[in-house]
Amino acid sequence: MDSYTSLLEKTRLPQPSLQKFAVISIFSKLQTAPVRLGPDSEPGAQAISQCLQSSSPAVVDQSVREVCRLVLNSNMDLSRALLELQSALEGSDPKFVPLFVKSLGFLVCVGYERSNGSWKPESHEDHPFVKILSSRREVERELVNQVLLFMAKNKGLGMAEVCEFLRHFLIFSILRMNASDSSLFLFARQLITSMASFCCSIPNQALPIFRALIHCLKYFPLKSLEVTRNFCYVVECLVDSFTVVLKQLVGKGVLITEAQLCGVELIENVLSLYMSPCKQSDEIEPIVELLKHMLVAQKDLALHYMPELASVILSLSVLLIESDLEHQQLSILKFLQFLLKWKSKIEYAVNGAEYFLSEELLVIFPVISLISSPSKSVKGAANDLLVLLERLLVKLLTMPKINLAKKVGYPSISRPELIAYRLLQHLWFEDRNSLSSSFFLSFSSVCGTDVQEMHGRPRSWAYQLKELALWIVERRKSGLPVPRSQEILLTEMPLLFGAIAAVLVMHPSLGSTAIDALASIGNMDPKLGVSLLLSILFYNNIFTRKDVVYQSMLPKLLGMLPSLASQTGMIPLVVQTILPMLHKDAKPVLYATATRLLCQTWEINDRTFSSLQAMQFIGLLSGSCCKYMPLLIADRSYVLNDIPVTLTSLLSDPNWEVVAESCTSYLLSSTERIYSWATKLSSKSGDNRSPSSEGIDESEKGMAQILLLVMHHACVCLKHYLPLEKQLRLANMVVHYVR
Repeated sequence: MDSYTSLLEKTRLPQPSLQKFAVISIFSKLQTAPVRLGPDSEPGAQAISQCLQSSSPAVVDQSVREVCRLVLNSNMDLSRALLELQSALEGSDPKFVPLFVKSLGFLVCVGYERSNGSWKPESHEDHPFVKILSSRREVERELVNQVLLFMAKNKGLGMAEVCEFLRHFLIFSILRMNASDSSLFLFARQLITSMASFCCSIPNQALPIFRALIHCLKYFPLKSLEVTRNFCYVVECLVDSFTVVLKQLVGKGVLITEAQLCGVELIENVLSLYMSPCKQSDEIEPIVELLKHMLVAQKDLALHYMPELASVILSLSVLLIESDLEHQQLSILKFLQFLLKWKSKIEYAVNGAEYFLSEELLVIFPVISLISSPSKSVKGAANDLLVLLERLLVKLLTMPKINLAKKVGYPSISRPELIAYRLLQHLWFEDRNSLSSSFFLSFSSVCGTDVQEMHGRPRSWAYQLKELALWIVERRKSGLPVPRSQEILLTEMPLLFGAIAAVLVMHPSLGSTAIDALASIGNMDPKLGVSLLLSILFYNNIFTRKDVVYQSMLPKLLGMLPSLASQTGMIPLVVQTILPMLHKDAKPVLYATATRLLCQTWEINDRTFSSLQAMQFIGLLSGSCCKYMPLLIADRSYVLNDIPVTLTSLLSDPNWEVVAESCTSYLLSSTERIYSWATKLSSKSGDNRSPSSEGIDESEKGMAQILLLVMHHACVCLKHYLPLEKQLRLANMVVHYVR
């Protein structure tokens, strides 16, 4: 240290220029000194530390520059320089913070360039930007600038690699918003919006950045109104920037399809957060309008409708079912109408079965329910949408049935809307007398009766749903308690049940049972009385068309009317519907049918109506208490893939709150073991290792990848039960989802 004492004394001179020359002399000596006095020696390290910790702006400024020069001249290791500057940053005067952040950002760029883009921190704890952000609050403004500068300088090394380097930092910035300090939201918002705006300057390389930002959206903790407002602002900036970039790409004629797919992914991720049971705000209208604006811009650019938008239609159908406010319903209806009109004008090659059994068919019953809305705007939008849906339904009836192509491999990770559509496809195209490969989660365990088989043949889903509804009605009629899981069915699921059953009404062999199921749903939930009455009128109009050969279903359809009369308020409407058929000029058959219906209506009104085996135990347990239980198929792969949806219901049950955190922690531990095993398998380093040595059951060896997908997705869904440290461990896992 004595070798540098005199020079260090000169740094305390009152003249800034002399102070800088003293610092230059110190660092020049460090470069030429022998090893015992060099930068890595104790005297050298103390000299560097004293210079960086000086109270003089001139000394600190020159010292920071000299440290960077040492790294550039290979006289100091990069890691050592980062450590020195990080330590100085944490103890420095606030006025020096931007200087230290700039120097750290510069060295990070140098290190990344030297590694030729291969520098990838193993965890958030090792990431230099995370260390800077964790040091003190004053770094935030300059840190955003340095991140953008890092991206601009290194874009030549590949923007996908740059975004991979920033991944841990982005996720950490969002996860730290879980803390109580509301100002933490501002940094994440500024970072994401700045990166989105940066995309506009490099449109050809913008898509990897958008994908990275979209991936991070799932970690937004929408558990407070303030976070939700910040999230809306972030989405608005993402949509605006994406639209600008898309217009530039269209003008150049490059990456158009990739950009559209990226836009679909953005919409899916945003809507999925608003279907989460953990959300605190139901204000979906601004988000729906933003997302619609993005697609309207694509249509205005003469771009084609993408078949992948089918998942967006399914998401909107679930949101429409969950929405109770008129302004939300109106925005969703207009969005759906726009998508259907856009789709109808574009011809694209797609599998025939998937085309004829369109996803939007699930919207029919929810839209019919809104025809009775007192709002003229909602009623008008519902009518316009129903005209488009009727055309699809008639096309379904007039086209020959085409066998559904079976997908190879495991199904994709489930979401509620995908479960409903998958079940609809399964029911429509499956041979109901052959259920050797899969079977439905049975309702018999709920109502205590065997409804799975009759005459040696498996009962249909619609029949089991009808039996469950009647059982609930009888329990309420007798004053007996209804299990909590069935109470959830009563309050949250009837509209979704009706959406599926309403499509099955058109099925050649399941139509009759589906009509019975709809009637039972009406008894189970009296609020659907008007919706079911309107459905009868809607299907009556279709069945009486000359180009439809379903007239034989009319008596069965009209037979629903008496069951609606079990609800006192529905009696006048039912009678008013039947009376026109009693006109003296009516056909004899119609008159006889009306008479029978009227008698049954009064008869019913006089009564007093109240109303799998699976791959893993956790799959059945979660499915049994999930509101989507009647929709689930207990096939090995399906039950497993449904866990991300069903497990949330299990752990959100009040009876499970006391063990929710520990259960989720155990799930994370298991996921980490599977992740480690899957990683070794993919790198072939685990080929010669026994699964048992890694804590993996032998039966899981061959399905490590699908187990990892399911368990990781479940952990992400339940992340709010984990402490921040474990959330960060979860975020550090790199799991590739197959779309």
